[in-house]
Amino acid sequence: MFVHWNLGLRLLPLLPVGNAIFCSNFSNRHLPIFTNTMPNQANITSRAWPRAQRNTRRSERAGVRRGLIVHEFVAAGFPAQSFDVVCSFDVIDHLPNTMPIFQEARRILRPRGWLLLGTGDSGAFTARLAGSRWTYLCFPEHLSFFNFCSLRKGLVKAGFSRFKFERIHHGERSRSVAIGWMRGVGKHWAVELFGENIIRLRFFRQKTTEFFVPYFFDHMICMAQ
Repeated sequence: MFVHWNLGLRLLPLLPVGNAIFCSNFSNRHLPIFTNTMPNQANITSRAWPRAQRNTRRSERAGVRRGLIVHEFVAAGFPAQSFDVVCSFDVIDHLPNTMPIFQEARRILRPRGWLLLGTGDSGAFTARLAGSRWTYLCFPEHLSFFNFCSLRKGLVKAGFSRFKFERIHHGERSRSVAIGWMRGVGKHWAVELFGENIIRLRFFRQKTTEFFVPYFFDHMICMAQ
């Protein structure tokens, strides 16, 4: 999630922002980096989980002392057209029904306000290569999956009309990460094409078919207005 927050921090100065709300699925641990950027902000978690409460207190000790809320986003009841930006990173993939989130974001945004979403991109070439072993396909932690087209369709239905998408890598960028992804994809397709017995070969380090292909440029940021 840290990659999403960093990209959001880079994008926010480009937007005409006065009031912003930052949504997270269970943790406020990255919120202090926005303190100096967004002086008028509310920070809300999608669910009132104990971990969110602990991280809220931790963020307060780190200097984020205003606008921290542990509450379900849709039920919070913010006034209509009261925010310039709504940020939601790594949230919608954990929800079985995302339309209420999209609709509530549109309702509380001002006419020229922006929604920033970060989530997995099932349409990415690397995600498609990973097939059923794509790390994002971890049930029941992840329940909703999107590509550029399906996310745009849902946001249009909620009332958004302008979009910008950017595909990103979720995590560290390094040679070892790239090699790990290539090994994972290679093993996945070896099993798919030649059967499970292929992993008995010497160059397969782990002799199991129960594995996931790691993330590799298979996440996206969407800016919607």
